[in-house]
Amino acid sequence: MRFQILILCAFIISALSCAGGHDPLAPSSVPMQPQMNTETQSTNRVLFGLWIFDVSEDQSSIEIIPVRTGTGHFNVRTFLEDGPCTNCLSLVGFTNYSDGYIDCDIQISHPFVGLDTFTGFDVRGTVIFPTSTYWITSNLTWSQYADGGAELLNPDGWTTIFNPIGYHKDPIDLNIFTYQQGSMATELENASTLNPYKTFFKQPNRRPFHTDDVITETYELRIVPGAFKFGYAVDASWDIPNPSPPVTVPDDFPITANCIEPYHISANVSEGLTMNGGSAMCEIDVYDWQGTSTVSGVMVECPWLFDGFAEATLNTDFGTISRWSVQISNENLLEMGDYPVLVRADSLESDPFLGSVSAYRIIYAPVGEASQYPPGIYVDRDYPGNAGGYPELGTPEAPFTTINKGVIAAEYNDTIFIDPSPEPYNEQVFLKSGVNLLGDNWRDDGDSGQPVVEAMEYEASIYATGVDDVTIDDLEVRPGGDLTEPFLYGIYLYYTDPSEHHQNVTVKNCTFTGDRVHTQGENGDEVICCEVNRTDNFVFEDNIITEVHVGSVQGGYLGGLHVDVCDGVIVRRNRMFDCTTKNSFVGMHVWYSDEPVLVEYNEFGPITNSDTPTGWTIGWAINVISYSDVTVRHNIVHDIGEPGHRLGTVGLFFRVVGDGQMTNWDIQNNLIYNLHSQDAGNTTNSASCRGIMFRCNTSGTNLDGLIIANNTIVNLESGEYVQGLAFDIGSGNNITNYRIENNILSGLWGPAQPDSYETSGAVYCYWPTNDLEIKYTLFHDVDLPDPMFYGIVEGEGIIVGEDPMLLPDWHLPIDSPAQLGDPDFLDWDDTGPASGDPGNIDPETRSRMGAYGGSEGNW
Repeated sequence: MRFQILILCAFIISALSCAGGHDPLAPSSVPMQPQMNTETQSTNRVLFGLWIFDVSEDQSSIEIIPVRTGTGHFNVRTFLEDGPCTNCLSLVGFTNYSDGYIDCDIQISHPFVGLDTFTGFDVRGTVIFPTSTYWITSNLTWSQYADGGAELLNPDGWTTIFNPIGYHKDPIDLNIFTYQQGSMATELENASTLNPYKTFFKQPNRRPFHTDDVITETYELRIVPGAFKFGYAVDASWDIPNPSPPVTVPDDFPITANCIEPYHISANVSEGLTMNGGSAMCEIDVYDWQGTSTVSGVMVECPWLFDGFAEATLNTDFGTISRWSVQISNENLLEMGDYPVLVRADSLESDPFLGSVSAYRIIYAPVGEASQYPPGIYVDRDYPGNAGGYPELGTPEAPFTTINKGVIAAEYNDTIFIDPSPEPYNEQVFLKSGVNLLGDNWRDDGDSGQPVVEAMEYEASIYATGVDDVTIDDLEVRPGGDLTEPFLYGIYLYYTDPSEHHQNVTVKNCTFTGDRVHTQGENGDEVICCEVNRTDNFVFEDNIITEVHVGSVQGGYLGGLHVDVCDGVIVRRNRMFDCTTKNSFVGMHVWYSDEPVLVEYNEFGPITNSDTPTGWTIGWAINVISYSDVTVRHNIVHDIGEPGHRLGTVGLFFRVVGDGQMTNWDIQNNLIYNLHSQDAGNTTNSASCRGIMFRCNTSGTNLDGLIIANNTIVNLESGEYVQGLAFDIGSGNNITNYRIENNILSGLWGPAQPDSYETSGAVYCYWPTNDLEIKYTLFHDVDLPDPMFYGIVEGEGIIVGEDPMLLPDWHLPIDSPAQLGDPDFLDWDDTGPASGDPGNIDPETRSRMGAYGGSEGNW
């Protein structure tokens, strides 16, 4: 059984006096007293009541008119005996500004305190204004101030549910899930069918409304002069918990306790639309509790710019979060201005009474002046100035000569166009929110390549503390040059408050390069090309890290990408190669993200350290420490370390953390080959070598859903111990619903010291139940003693033996489509048709595994 409580109540928006002589500045409340019934309904929504607000002509008073009383349907006796509270909705404060601007603080309390069984979810307070504007293609109406209507200026989303035009019925139809004809039709006959809402929650995971919650949200309104009427609605979703009453909220409630349509949409339109036409990209994030598979499509509409709908394309699926994009054009050649765009995400699920449901968002598309240059701020360090002494203005005719001048002058969402130069921009760029840095040969003065940013007097070349909505695109970034600092950075995005997260930062198409060799007596010896902290929705894609060389007498560490405590991370299509360090390196690490992490289509190698390291030495290509929803696929790791070098090498190193239930780790189609830590002939300072390492060593972690499949691991060489697949689950932890199969391991060269055999294995494992199953896996040329497995039950279909494809010096041909990053390449060994059969070992017909195996990245 599912229902959704809907409470339609009075909502005071004026700071002027109310009917009945009440003090307009005193907090007010509206009782919610539904009639109860033991009939049950399999639906998400139940209507409790409706109030109309009649604002006087001079806005000196408001009359609150009850229109009807709904009937709630519950199968719980306690509701009948106790009833809901009488002050669950309160106006606890408001400020009346000039020009019709009003802030209203609305407070909602749970109507059934202490009854955890009736914890609500996805609570929303919806404002229903008279309509002023029409969406032609969607056949919806809404209200905006620019067209003479009232407007909620800070909505969290928009909905059509329970609008009085689309959902009213004949008075003899007593279906409680609809509005009734009569006074409703006359009092709000011009009501909007698309209305904005604010959300009420304290806990972002599942957005529960606990039975002891008292939550206040501020509604920023702009109202029209004169008399008008409007309404206000509060709804909360629910389903039966298991057990009932629940022990843990929200975990004991099924996902059907949340709303069936997407619960949130975020979107923006880039620049590019001009009075002459032009086009711009609309990027959309859709959040749906039931998952992307229940989103049937995403559409955008802007009848001012173009006719009909534009359908968005799904770019990335995180499970419960998906990213879509669509290009829109100014087909109607509108003048400069900001034009509303309606974004709609449709759900495959439907309510038995309300039918299909969708989520909506209204954003604005900017149309700029037609120009040779797109709108923005322009920078060229080689600008000679004008004979007339014109100042630097940041325009194409008089650009700034430093990037920081452009940042200071930039307004929110401005793009700073940076022209390349023969010499670097020698400055530390101090970023601020809403700024986009774009390397662009806009001046066309003969300079080519990417603009180089290198701050020789600072620790970082691009630096910020706590920024939102930033893009860094097509720059060459070198680490800072202050060698007295212990750490040097190319890009360093720090934070000011450890409890606060920022969001929406993208670094793409950049090159990170540059030597930083410290001299004796200086303590700076660590370089991190890009580090980002506490920044949600972070994207790092299509970047190159190369020719970065780090070292000092004290030692040296190189980090390609460090992402720490960022929720929602994409690391995609990056390359890191031809780099060296004195001691250790980590190619790319993502630590402690509690929302989806996606690492795909990256390549690492060759990378190594000095043959005379002075300190702790590790060499990890990809390192992810996280909670749930981690996907690492289609990556290539090769040629890490060199024979004779002390370096603890790991191709892919994972650790699941968190106290409680974690879900969905997917590690597929990765290719790992030629990893060295110490050759067998050198027993001094030897180190371990692992292909894939999976660890779960935070006691009390339960992981439901682990896939390690279709990976290829070839040529691992160690002077201490070697492990193809390594598992360290640890006591007190558990993994369920796992699938470890269709992996290939070959050329695992054993340790120099016999007593190190005990920690070596093609598959080495500390597994809580000692019954790990490895299926359909090929092992070949493994230089280790029996047994090959530790704490493992050999699963059906394990193949141990010869395979003509796997030779001791196996590697991808340099011209292999896989080596060149072709995701459509299917065949394992570049010859013969792909068979699509994971059990086939014929080298002429076997489908390729690792990196891009199979037509869809799988079998």
